[in-house]
Amino acid sequence: VEEEEEEKDPSPNDDEPIVVQPTEPAQQIPDGPILTMGKGLTRDKDTGLHVAEGLTVRRFARMFESVPYTSASAAAANRRDRGRFLKEEDAPDSQQCTFPINPDGAATFSDPRHNVDGGFHYCINAESKYSGGVYCVEFDADCHAMDFAKRIGGRAEDGCAEPVGGFVPNSWNCNGGTTPWNTWVTCEELDVEDDGGGYCWQVSPYGERAPERISAIGPGEWEAMAVDDRTSVPAFFFTEDWSEGALRRFEPAPSSLPAGWQTLHGEGDLTFLVFDDVSYDGNDMMGTFSWSSNIKDGRKSQKQYFPNLEGIVFMQIDGEPLLFFVSKVRRRLYKLNLDTLKFTSTGTQNELPDGGSFRSGPDMLLPVGQHFIFHTEDGGGTPGVYFKDLRSGQYLTIFQDEVELNDAGKYGEETTGLAVSPNGKCLLSCLQDRGECFVFEREDGGNFEALAPRLRVR
Repeated sequence: VEEEEEEKDPSPNDDEPIVVQPTEPAQQIPDGPILTMGKGLTRDKDTGLHVAEGLTVRRFARMFESVPYTSASAAAANRRDRGRFLKEEDAPDSQQCTFPINPDGAATFSDPRHNVDGGFHYCINAESKYSGGVYCVEFDADCHAMDFAKRIGGRAEDGCAEPVGGFVPNSWNCNGGTTPWNTWVTCEELDVEDDGGGYCWQVSPYGERAPERISAIGPGEWEAMAVDDRTSVPAFFFTEDWSEGALRRFEPAPSSLPAGWQTLHGEGDLTFLVFDDVSYDGNDMMGTFSWSSNIKDGRKSQKQYFPNLEGIVFMQIDGEPLLFFVSKVRRRLYKLNLDTLKFTSTGTQNELPDGGSFRSGPDMLLPVGQHFIFHTEDGGGTPGVYFKDLRSGQYLTIFQDEVELNDAGKYGEETTGLAVSPNGKCLLSCLQDRGECFVFEREDGGNFEALAPRLRVR
């Protein structure tokens, strides 16, 4: 795929500090101090990461190693059948369930069943041709691991118990998405031309039922999923990381309602995104869009305007239903208003005022609060996690790594595994090539989900 020339957003005005003010009525958010961002990055000696001031980081998992159970929760200790209870420094033995190779897309899920207040599951994909799958870490409310298990696919030699439904092979599990009924959709990015494409699968984060393939959208080089659940009839959107792909919208038939597990496995209408009347104003892009029943129209539009799609999310902002997605080739963020059928797009490449450098391909997207989208980054010498204030357009850094060129003369690293705990206490993310995942917390004990109305940008 030929990349366009580097696109740049207008440089921000660094002369005066920008103070982000809430633009919506008061929300139900956790109490706590305002977090000031943009002060700079500090290198953490234990992980080597360059982290935004005001945040702490600790590693919680490494590929091919067991996940240490660091929770101090008595309820967690009493619940586990094995009673395994490790401290951070304990060396896990080789017989325990080990963390997957190439961790990728992830999400968190509340779980009140185990009587651990604030506990949650963090489910993460393994992006590997022969060992793709999904694994889930169970955390307590303070973001310390309590348990770990495999849910689909994975390595045969990982030491994990067989998931419900038995072994179901998966390949190149890239990203995915969550459903309104609290399940994980994991998507296979399997080459269409060489391997016939992959599928998306619905997976229970808690291992309560066997995974099930989503056949309605067909095979593809799948990347991510988002859902518009404003009504009792949800609409699902799927992206493909392929220049010849097409962004699909799946609207389930009435026979699969009310919405639940079965909704993704019944009949429905499948349409494809088409950009119409596209225009440009400098680096900004705008126009109208429609949904076509002809996949050829969708593929033509994607190839021309938004090739190789990555993350996708749905947000309601100021009453507007908005669908966001990114193209890693064009290095652009797209915003679609699903009611007005109008779109805008801006570049993502930025040298940031806090010392960060978001220059390579945008990848995963994570909505945080009401006006912020977090990005991961694929490639470059400083892969990191960044967030954009959708009101001011400014980007800032959560963390960055520093990597060297590999044997092929390329930067092979990317940031993955991006998620926020349901209680907002911690942000989780990974470095795929290193195979390590991390927990980030605010030093002031504040809440990440409170960023929108309680963040001050220096």
